[in-house]
This record gives sequence, C-alpha cells and structure tokens, in this order.
Amino acid sequence: MSKLIKYELYKIFHKKVFIVYLLFLFAIFAILVPLVMKIGERTVDKDLLIQEHETIINSFKDRTDLNEDEKSSYVFSLTVYDVETLIKEKNYNRDDAYAKYVDTEIRDLYTTRNTIKVYGSNAYGITLEEINQKIEEEIKKLDTYNPLDKVREKLNNIDKDELMASYNVSNDLYDQFLEVYKKVLTYRIEMNVPFSYKAGSQTLDNYLDRYSEYLLLDKKKDILTTDQKETYKELLSYSKVVEYMMDNKKLTDESEGKQNFAEIFVDGIREFNFFIILGLLLI
Repeated sequence: MSKLIKYELYKIFHKKVFIVYLLFLFAIFAILVPLVMKIGERTVDKDLLIQEHETIINSFKDRTDLNEDEKSSYVFSLTVYDVETLIKEKNYNRDDAYAKYVDTEIRDLYTTRNTIKVYGSNAYGITLEEINQKIEEEIKKLDTYNPLDKVREKLNNIDKDELMASYNVSNDLYDQFLEVYKKVLTYRIEMNVPFSYKAGSQTLDNYLDRYSEYLLLDKKKDILTTDQKETYKELLSYSKVVEYMMDNKKLTDESEGKQNFAEIFVDGIREFNFFIILGLLLI
C-alpha cells in the first residue's frame, strides 16, 4: 500500500504543469487573503467597536453596586462609544485628521462628561449641562476646522518643559532636539501633513520619538553595551531614512504603509498554515 501511495505521489509531483499550477495558486492565495483581511478590518472594525462597548454599557447602566474597577470600565466604554459614534456620524475615515481631533480633543470632554455621569456632579466641579455645552461647541468647530491650525499652534507655542517631558529629552540635548522638532512641524505645514493616523503623519511622530532616544544614546555612545549599540545603529539608520524622505518631499498626507512581497507572503502562511497543510495532505 505504501509503495502504491509513493508511486502515485511521484507521478503527481513530477508533472511540471501541476507544480506550476500549484505554485501559482499558492502565490495568489498568500497575497490576496491578507489584503482582503486588511480591507475587511477597515470596514467593520468601527461598527464592531461600537457594538462591543454598547454591550458593556448595557451591562452596567442599571446597576447601583458598581465597584471602582467597574466604574472605570463603564466610563471608558461610554467614552469609546461616544467617540466612535461621532466619527461614524460625521463619516470620517478612521485614520484622517478629523477623526484624530475627535479621538484626542473631544475625547477628553467625553471622558469628563461620562465621569460625571458615573461618579456624580462633584467629580470635576462642573455640571453636566456645562460640559454638554462645551462638547456641542467643539463639535460645531469641526465644520470649519483646519487640521493644519493645530500644527501651527504647536509650532508657535512651544513649551520647553512640556516638550522635554513629552519626549524624555534632557536639558543639554534640548536645543538639538528643538531644531528637529521645528523642522518636522514646518515640514507638516509645507507639505500639508496634519496630525492624523495616516502613515505619513505616524512616520513623523515616530521619527521624533526615536530621534529623542537616538540623542540620548549618541551622548554616551562610547560606553554603550552591545545591545545598546545595536539599538543605536537601528535608530541612526531609521533617522537617516526619514530625514532623506523629508528632504526629498516623500512623506505626504497620502503616504500609505505598504508591505513588501515577502511580508505579504509570510502573513499568508502565518494566517492560513493549517489550510495549506490540509491542502497538501489532500493532494
């Protein structure tokens, strides 16, 4: 029996047409499935997130015996629900500048309102009516909101202590970091790259975070451990790449995070290795 199986497998796998056909199907499968999954994530995640937190809210809203952890979870779910519902009602793309404004500026107001709802009116020293009015005013601002105004505001109102704390920059490295920080904000204005969750904006944000870490390691580069030296090289390489992209105007608001063929191929195998193995067994 085993000889018969070996013989049949030998006949199948020694046909060139079959091998080419199998490789072709496998390549299409490995490339398309991860892409379809990513598209699917973009379209359904928002509604799923709303539904998920709506379920949590319904489980808490009629209870009067909530402990501190449950109250904290209740406030969080109410806030996520409010933020995601507003983004959906405004029909914003989840990664654009308007959605980020809602997710940061208006989120804080929602958190305040929901804390008052859960903990009582003394939680913030402001009434529910007052905070609702502030929320309405912020939502109205979205009609005339220019995302680059936020960038200009940061560039024109740099607070040294706040900047040092935000990026963990020491006083002796501040001037060096400040120069790069201003360069990034100026680039955002010139190239119309507002704060958002898009790849171009996220790259600029990551660059500042990594550059501050690079400066810290560069200051003591003569006494770095082996692991720190590797990190230092990676940070230096990353900084050079981003600087090149800025100098050549490669980072824009339409920049997309792209996977290369190898990453897509590996994703396909990782996500569907069970089905691939099953297919091979069936063959």
